[in-house]
Amino acid sequence: MTSFSLDFYLVALVTLFFIALLKGAFGGGFALIGVPMLSLYIPPIQAAAIIAPLVCLMDIFALAAYPPRTWDTRHLKRLIPGALAGMAVGALLLGKAPGDLIGLLVGFIAVAFSAQWLAARFGLLRSSAASMAPGLEGGYFWGGVSGFTSLLAHAGGPPLSVYLLPQGLPKTALAGTQTVFFTVGNYAKLLPYLFLGQLDAPTWKAVALIAPVVPLGVGVGRLLHKRLDQNAIYLVCYLLVFLAGCNMVFDVAVQHL
Repeated sequence: MTSFSLDFYLVALVTLFFIALLKGAFGGGFALIGVPMLSLYIPPIQAAAIIAPLVCLMDIFALAAYPPRTWDTRHLKRLIPGALAGMAVGALLLGKAPGDLIGLLVGFIAVAFSAQWLAARFGLLRSSAASMAPGLEGGYFWGGVSGFTSLLAHAGGPPLSVYLLPQGLPKTALAGTQTVFFTVGNYAKLLPYLFLGQLDAPTWKAVALIAPVVPLGVGVGRLLHKRLDQNAIYLVCYLLVFLAGCNMVFDVAVQHL
């Protein structure tokens, strides 16, 4: 692995600041934005390896902003075991599973799920069809899907959203629950990256140079969280999931044209 260009660092600083801001405001789930952006300059697996320690650093500041009283443990008791199981499966396929297939699957899930909610939000679909929340037992399944896609592509946000957003949690409980879920997952997936030798000296140097934007981004995001009303937060969450899903599908389509 070689040294990184100035253009790479400029894009990485802006991208990681934005991801940290979203973590502070909504509890995370948007690290998937980072891999496509950094992959403009470096291989996707290297981009994922750089992002992994940085989102772990974000989690430290996010947990301070969203302490245990903001967590909904009913859902976490199912989501976290599911996620760890999904990561175990993903670790077996890391570097072997077709990246395009994973991106396409996650993208379609994100688009279909968020488009349904947005259509109901703007009166294009009966709200009852979009408001059906998965049962608690569904947390094992969607937690597993989230863990699997998170390990392979930092794309655990959309599958988690399929389960968690329809639960209608208060905005701070939603952010706190997502924060602790992704904290556990982000630290767990450091092990496969270490095992595969992706976290080498150039990677850690890049991480150290990008890291200062992390606390700043989380802090700005937390301030935004306090100022946004609950309906606005849910609307932004669903819009971001929709756009991220469209981007993933578009990227796969462009590669095969």
